[in-house]
Amino acid sequence: MNDAINSFYSFLSTMGYSHPIHPTQVHLVIGLIAGAFIFAALDRFRVYSNLAQSGRHCFLLAFAFFFPTVLFGFMDWQHFYSGTFLFPIMVKLALAGILLGLLFLGFIVGRRGKEKSTFLLTIYFVAFLTVGGLGYFGGQLVYGAKDVTLAESFKEGQDIFKAKCAGCHLNGGNVISPDHPVKGSSKLANFNTFLDWLRNPEAPMPSFPKTALPDNDAQKLYKYIVNVLEKG
Repeated sequence: MNDAINSFYSFLSTMGYSHPIHPTQVHLVIGLIAGAFIFAALDRFRVYSNLAQSGRHCFLLAFAFFFPTVLFGFMDWQHFYSGTFLFPIMVKLALAGILLGLLFLGFIVGRRGKEKSTFLLTIYFVAFLTVGGLGYFGGQLVYGAKDVTLAESFKEGQDIFKAKCAGCHLNGGNVISPDHPVKGSSKLANFNTFLDWLRNPEAPMPSFPKTALPDNDAQKLYKYIVNVLEKG
């Protein structure tokens, strides 16, 4: 299964897309659940008394998009993290399970013609808090709690690192293979060695072809790592 998943991501990489896939769907789920809660809350005011049904429709669409989002989230987890149970991922898995229960419960309650009920509004609100938690721990997974104030000359390299590397190498470590951190790695001996590592890495690290990371961006990334992370 992992070979098929990695082949799929390799195909995307040839098209210039080297990022996780599930964020493109998870924002749909978050937005739809937020819409469901807002519409249902506004329905309490007489002037907006027709919005409860719109809220139910949003919640049903969120329920539908939940399943492809979970599928792509699983694929991202296997490809970028080799299925490693990091703390933010474990929390996200738990929250996803809670969200599934809320979506199903909201579907049942709304189906019984109770789209204006306080109970359904409460379900929407708890689901809204749950997707907020999913977003927060997704951010923790990529960016962590540490943020370094940098000189402008390293800022672009930091942004590239956050977008493409921080998931596995937060603060210069290695969440999949802790004994092989980026800090102190022989791959940082010089830029050419580093560039070859990016272009032809060992699994499970994904490759970064020129279409995904041009040489000048790789140079900025290298300067950030050796001048900031190595000295941090």
